[in-house]
Amino acid sequence: MPIDIAGMAAEARAEYIAVGGRYGSEETLAQADATLQALAVHGAALASHGFAAEDATELADARQGLLDGGVERAGATAAKSGQRAGYRKVQLTGKDVRATARGVLLGTRGALVKRPAADARAAVAGIDVALGQTASAGASPTKLIEQLTLLRTTLAEPVTKAAAEVRGGAAAVAALDAAIQALSTTTRPAKRGTPEQTELLNIYDGIVVEKARLARQAARAAARKSGTPALAAAFSLEPLAGGPSPASPAAPPAGPPPAPPVS
Repeated sequence: MPIDIAGMAAEARAEYIAVGGRYGSEETLAQADATLQALAVHGAALASHGFAAEDATELADARQGLLDGGVERAGATAAKSGQRAGYRKVQLTGKDVRATARGVLLGTRGALVKRPAADARAAVAGIDVALGQTASAGASPTKLIEQLTLLRTTLAEPVTKAAAEVRGGAAAVAALDAAIQALSTTTRPAKRGTPEQTELLNIYDGIVVEKARLARQAARAAARKSGTPALAAAFSLEPLAGGPSPASPAAPPAGPPPAPPVS
């Protein structure tokens, strides 16, 4: 059954549009395929951990909405696929650089926290702020740039810079500069269609992201309870990060999605 977009609360529409706008529809379609495949095998185990049959049905309906909206599976056109792959690589590289810079700061903090001097205490406070504000940027390139800039500013603070010198601080700053430049000059491939069509696709994208994350969370809880790590692994979110999903090595054939779990 098609999702009743017109009857959806305005707040929910706005939230889905905001989330969905951060992802390409090819990625969300691939994620929907992967999650629905995992649900066909493990769906029943998720029902008592927050993911109900109606969630699977809504995910399947959002997937169909993307297909009806003309979304093609990733790789359907070489030029588009290459452009999106390039954009994803820049973003993933930025996240790797962020992780390295955070590691440098964490090690530097361990050295500075032992010092009683006021400048060391101030440097530790600055590091704490940077670490607290740079854990995750989701799919927002703007937020990632802001995080990388904060990390670079913190690493450039004189006391922190000196303590970080033996911990890869200079290399981290150079990598941050390169990542910030790459992110600032790389444009996310635009979704095609009218503004109304783009908004509709964003809503479907947002629903897929929400349901895939919910399924992932429920799978992790079910895996902990049953002692079966493979259950959580089956609900990978890699398609949203631009990588292949171990749960979905190949795109499923066109047609109806796998049946939702029975609650």
